[in-house]
Amino acid sequence: MINNADWIWADCEYSFNQYVDFYLDFDVDFVDENAFLQISVDSEYVIKLNGVFVDCGQYHDYPHKKVYDTISVGKVLVPGKNRLEIGAYHQGGKSMQYCRGVAALCFALVNNDNVYTSGTNVFAAVNNSYTNGDMYQITAQLGYGFEYDAGVDTRCFKPAVVKSVDTKLTERPIKKNIIKDNIPVQIIAQGYFIRGDKECDNSAHRMYTDFLSHRNFADIFDGAATLPGKVVLKEMQFDGVYMIIDLGREESGFFTMDICADKGALVEIGYGEHLKDLRVRTEIMKRRFVNTYKASGDADSFTYYFKRIAGRYIQIHISATQKLEIGYIGIKPCVYPISAKSSFKCNDSIHNEIYRVSLHTLSQCMHEHYEDCPWREQALYASDSRNQILCGYYIYDDYDFIRSSLTLLGDSFGEDGYQSICAPTDYTLRIPSFTLLWFAEIADYTRFTGDSYFVDKYWDKIESVFSLYESKGFAPDEGEDYWNFYEWSDGFDNVRKNTERASYPDMYDGMYGVFMCFAIKNLLYLADKFGKSDFYAKYSLIYQKLSDEINSKLWDEGRGVYSSYYYGGERHHYGELMQIMAVWSGVAVGKEDVICDMIANPDNDLVKITLSYSLYKYEMLLNRDGKYDKLVFDEIGKKWSRMLFEGATTFWETEIGADDFLLAGSLCHGWSAFPVYLYHRYVMGITPEMLRGEGAPGRRADVFADFEGHCGDIHVVKREGEHCDYIK
Repeated sequence: MINNADWIWADCEYSFNQYVDFYLDFDVDFVDENAFLQISVDSEYVIKLNGVFVDCGQYHDYPHKKVYDTISVGKVLVPGKNRLEIGAYHQGGKSMQYCRGVAALCFALVNNDNVYTSGTNVFAAVNNSYTNGDMYQITAQLGYGFEYDAGVDTRCFKPAVVKSVDTKLTERPIKKNIIKDNIPVQIIAQGYFIRGDKECDNSAHRMYTDFLSHRNFADIFDGAATLPGKVVLKEMQFDGVYMIIDLGREESGFFTMDICADKGALVEIGYGEHLKDLRVRTEIMKRRFVNTYKASGDADSFTYYFKRIAGRYIQIHISATQKLEIGYIGIKPCVYPISAKSSFKCNDSIHNEIYRVSLHTLSQCMHEHYEDCPWREQALYASDSRNQILCGYYIYDDYDFIRSSLTLLGDSFGEDGYQSICAPTDYTLRIPSFTLLWFAEIADYTRFTGDSYFVDKYWDKIESVFSLYESKGFAPDEGEDYWNFYEWSDGFDNVRKNTERASYPDMYDGMYGVFMCFAIKNLLYLADKFGKSDFYAKYSLIYQKLSDEINSKLWDEGRGVYSSYYYGGERHHYGELMQIMAVWSGVAVGKEDVICDMIANPDNDLVKITLSYSLYKYEMLLNRDGKYDKLVFDEIGKKWSRMLFEGATTFWETEIGADDFLLAGSLCHGWSAFPVYLYHRYVMGITPEMLRGEGAPGRRADVFADFEGHCGDIHVVKREGEHCDYIK
């Protein structure tokens, strides 16, 4: 139906960061309970029908391959006159979870035999209650914040204009997110503030530097500190009133509030994951975790459905009003509708809590696709998503979500043979090692499902990409569009950043070499499984040649480890990640025992691995016939429990926490939830073959006195003093 609809927009001057409202009045003789609406937009939509909120949330897609949603509306239609209202947002400016397209909307509403489609019969107007056009970005990854003035409505509705959009519409490949009811919240701090810089127009900076003067709740408010409820300000003093709201745990969703204040009252809305600064960290260098709202003077009920916020705390500064009544300030959680098909419980309460918090971490990092973190970026990366997807094979029964995320990445290949840093985006920056990990991700998919989906879809692209790599001598590209990043540790975060290394243009990058070998090793598995004999024969030889070169240049016999780089006729830099990837890539044949002993020694002198690649370390050690099992799970218990003891409700980007990355560390990062995978794969012994309905259980890590769990219809039980059995 939607393919017969016109793409439309308001008859207005083009602007990026633009909000446009649409409405269509239509008559219905008889309501079909199965009536539906199909819709697609660049970039986000919010639907109301007869004044009732219906849904929101455009799939993150590419302009040439737009996705449409099909949404049930039969329960909201009424006999007689109906009004369909759609709020549309066009981002326009680039970010790392959006690929710029044409500002346009199309829809088709189907009720019985009647079809109501977008066209010049629809009325449209720019919504000037929002600040449109140039304004601050929250982060480079997330795009723009919002500024909304409820006392301004200058909309002038006119017939919409038809837009030319060259795209192929496809159905949404995954389920729609579920928007839950407002969660109960607690006001945990409150008082008055004095504005430190009254001339500053940056609300993030103002909130971060305002002088806060605490008051007891009952001294300034009538009511209770729990919302929803009714909180009334007794008296306004100084420049305004502030409050800090605790969501109870890390949450992700849509900001919402019910307030009544004087017309023009300014509500500044900051949000974050911690209170290390005794307030929300609203400003971090150029990042601004803040939005603003001006009251209408009446009772305002407002929800911002165009972009999710995330964190645990919301800080509110309200000024320019004498009256203030609050019914609610918080969020409507937005979650992907998925339930765990698995469970794990052991005799160690710490590991049980790690498992539980890992599940919540994963759920906060999946919406339209896998996300690295819901607070700061909401972006899909190949490296991050591999950790998340390995967990997903065990705990969720939704391979559509895995396929769609890996497809977004697969569709982002550029002419240089590398994927975009994230997907979807039109950022030209690439991380070559992340592209190489994507080949491992599609091999993982086949191992766990037996499915040839990605081979069927991308094999021609894979062959052309590797021909291009071969023409470059299997060496990393250099230049401003390439970030040769491997890990957040010294010497791995930016290979060319060090001026000494940059002065050697012929530097041999061993890290790129082992990542390349890891990619080829995974593709050889696929080629062998699906009969790609020519590829297998050719790249088996290339793989051996690259492996020999790495061993020749980088193996340091005296130290018993690989160096990471070779330049100036010498080996340089020794790190754990290089050793681990040498094992995973198969380059370190015959050296595995030496390397594992080195990595297992916490006092080794190598640059240490961080959380993002710890999965590779632990899985390498767990594949050594039980020798390091206790060491691995003891270390997980120690490192992850430290986060728990510091109050974590989700797991962090790095062990440093919020103060890492110049105070921008994320406290909810999907890559750190991987203990879920290790519990199922190495404690319970559930292999990929078992998930495919084949094979016997793998070796189990005998490090807990007892445990039990299940994954789908596979049940694994071990009691103290008993053998571990499984029932399928």
